Amino acid sequence: MKTLLDYLQIDRLAVKDLRPAQNPGREILISELMRPAQTTDLWRSTAAERIDPQALDGLHLLDCRDVREEALAIALLMRETLETPEKTAALVTSDRNLARRVAGELGRWGIKVDDSAGVPLSLTPVGVYLRLVAEACAENLSKVSLLSLFKHPLAGGGMEYAELRQKLRRLEKKVWRGKEEDTELEAFVAGLCENLRELYDLYQNPQAGFKQLLAAHIRCAEKLATTKIQTGQQVLWRGEAGEAAAAFVADLYEQAEILETVDTAEYQGLFEALLAQQVVRPRYGMHPRLKILGPIEARLNHYDVTIIGEVNEGIWPLQAASDPWMSRPMKKDFGFPLPEKAVGVSALDFSGLLGAGEVYLTRAERVQGTPMVKSRWWMRLETVLRALDIKPRQLGAEIYKDTARELDKPEKFIKIDPPAPVPPVKARPRSLYASAVEMWLRDPYAIYAKYILELFPLDDIEEDLSMADYGTIIHKILEEFNNRHPSDWPENARQELLQLGEEYFTAHRIAAETKVFWWPNFEKTVDWIVMRESAYRQDIARVHNEVRGEFAWKAPAGTFKIKAVADRVDETKDGRINIIDYKTGRIRSAADVHNGTAPQLPIEGLIAAHGGFSGIAAAKVAQLIYWQLGKKAQVVDDEMPELLAQTEEQLKELVALFDLPKTPYHSRPNPKRLPEYSDYEHLARVLEWSVQSNEE
Repeated sequence: MKTLLDYLQIDRLAVKDLRPAQNPGREILISELMRPAQTTDLWRSTAAERIDPQALDGLHLLDCRDVREEALAIALLMRETLETPEKTAALVTSDRNLARRVAGELGRWGIKVDDSAGVPLSLTPVGVYLRLVAEACAENLSKVSLLSLFKHPLAGGGMEYAELRQKLRRLEKKVWRGKEEDTELEAFVAGLCENLRELYDLYQNPQAGFKQLLAAHIRCAEKLATTKIQTGQQVLWRGEAGEAAAAFVADLYEQAEILETVDTAEYQGLFEALLAQQVVRPRYGMHPRLKILGPIEARLNHYDVTIIGEVNEGIWPLQAASDPWMSRPMKKDFGFPLPEKAVGVSALDFSGLLGAGEVYLTRAERVQGTPMVKSRWWMRLETVLRALDIKPRQLGAEIYKDTARELDKPEKFIKIDPPAPVPPVKARPRSLYASAVEMWLRDPYAIYAKYILELFPLDDIEEDLSMADYGTIIHKILEEFNNRHPSDWPENARQELLQLGEEYFTAHRIAAETKVFWWPNFEKTVDWIVMRESAYRQDIARVHNEVRGEFAWKAPAGTFKIKAVADRVDETKDGRINIIDYKTGRIRSAADVHNGTAPQLPIEGLIAAHGGFSGIAAAKVAQLIYWQLGKKAQVVDDEMPELLAQTEEQLKELVALFDLPKTPYHSRPNPKRLPEYSDYEHLARVLEWSVQSNEE
């Protein structure tokens, strides 16, 4: 406005008001608020003289803890407005996150509010669907991208929606997660992928025409959207979002030749960027007395209640983005506006909104956990208030914050007890593996969920390699090596182990970037094994790998069987047995073994002592050995008869206890003996009942 007046060569005092000022005191307050920095020292001397305290009537501050509380407080304020007939309210903000939150909170009362910014086309169902089609082809039809696409509500695959979803669930659970083979389901997903053939083939080229890519993209989307009774065109381009998407695609197709040839790898990002710039606005069904506006849309509009939202730096004013193309001097030379002009325009908008009759300024101290800084204008207002000997909290509309905090608060808190199911004895397992006994001791509920309810965790669709995979590979290498040399130790053991490592790393398709980290560790492990085994094997008659065994006895509810698959059972030359457990992670201490908190190896020793391992006669157990491959060994060889006898007694007591009909399967009964990891914590609601109440 100043620039316009300067251009017209008109003095600002010559401009007449269209109507007299409605609130001169508020006008003076705003003027003081926006006083140039060079003259702010006059606040103390002139503020009290110039500003009438009545100018603060109708001006309120809402300083909230977080953005959720702010959004709910604003929604409450807007909802209260509707209690007065014909009264209107508007939220004015540039923060789209806050706007969406407020609209969502109003939905709890069935109120649909008109957001002038609309919804980005890329976030509508048809926009998401078009993005997923491009993403699936760009990611070479990966399983995750295909499932995301095929599960979308607009995907039809030429069949009924219910039939498609049913087959997809079977495909995901049985084939892609369960790793089973099913030719029918594999043919089904191959048929769905054929709908994407045209765009997928274009992606195999480094470059393609943008118009050609766009046309193939839309044709593939329409093919996949076809159902048993509707064509893809009928499914995709209906409703407000569909019509907006159709108009966008048509306009883009007409101008697509401008780009000519593009890199196919860049098509997805380019399409999504263009799609995100389109906005869909609802035509009807919005509440007539409530609005959510941006600062520009709020100009020249008047509402009974004006809410200025998220008055933090970066929103009021918007943070000026750095320009990668032109520096400030270059902009000045070209006559382009500098960032300060945008700040000035924002200040003008803020001043205009502040001049309304009933005004609420709101802010959140934290947004998504990040501390926020008050807007410079909020801090200026607080300074002016202090110059008037008015504490800012006197303008606080605390009732809305308090109500927001109490609205979803339950009337009372009921302590949740840990689950303790008591299944009938006939449903309880009559056999377990030795590796499960420790979990039985630490978390009986996990045994209940796994072996009684038969709930098993699903594998990831596309699993990344982890250290667990590394440990599996090392186990396989050692197993094959020991099978080659069960009774001897070759002189070229190191070279043979490294050769096996190369073969297994290649067979498992270990990526080069992963092998860079894994291979040096493997070499270190091989050196450690060669050093230890060369001395250890002198006393060993034969090595047995991955040996299966079991031990059974008569329990109160019938025969109970403990099974095991030992990493290694060695027969010594003096007729005894050593049992070895390989670990690439942490190993157990001798104290853990003796006090019964690490029962796996003692149970395997018990099976060996009773001759329960296949192909190995009963013999005295000499040692229980943990090998932390590449690092250290832990040998337990003292008081072995007593240890095995103690293990057998405790094992039978444990089984007898759970053979009692009233014995429950508690979840994590001993806080000092918690499992290191469990697949069933979420099922047992551990995070809910393990939190202590304030009184405790």
